[in-house]
Amino acid sequence: MPESSRVALSRMRDNPSHENALPDGRRHPAPLSRRCAPRSPRYPPLMRAIATAVLIGVLSFLLPACSVVDSWDGGANAALDGPWTLESLDSGEGPVPVLADHPAPEMTLDAGDVTGTSGVNSFSGDYTWNRDRSFSFGALAWTEIAGDPEAMAQEAAFFDALQAVERFEVADTKLLLSNVEGRELLVFVPGRS
Repeated sequence: MPESSRVALSRMRDNPSHENALPDGRRHPAPLSRRCAPRSPRYPPLMRAIATAVLIGVLSFLLPACSVVDSWDGGANAALDGPWTLESLDSGEGPVPVLADHPAPEMTLDAGDVTGTSGVNSFSGDYTWNRDRSFSFGALAWTEIAGDPEAMAQEAAFFDALQAVERFEVADTKLLLSNVEGRELLVFVPGRS
């Protein structure tokens, strides 16, 4: 055997990655047992995309359904979240008429955030609720636009009532917010989306 062939063979033995290499650097075809070995099942890219889309669709359907029930204190709640329009107002010292010739106060509850209008000024802030029906608004911020005296009096009573809220109840599609003694301070009806 020529010297160059012996050197090539010894290199092949020392380097297992060249087990099928010929002395001139070419490779032998893989043994029949390796060429016919069953491949692991692979799905075509289209099948993977369809399976992924179906899985995402199922999860996007199920996850919101889980989060809108009263299972997470303070989170989303299908009964609370959405737009509400004020129907009646009690300052804690007695009823305050909701002015017919002015825009009614409105608010939108959204998983812990509240935005709305007092009829004169816009406001925003946060709120918390619990399964035991406790409810409270956090610090609210609002614009400072002046209105006529009746509208400003209604706004002051509205903001005072919001800060005094301790309990909530949803009954007959109305949102009832009351103080710690159970006195209904604010009654809202569903608003426009």
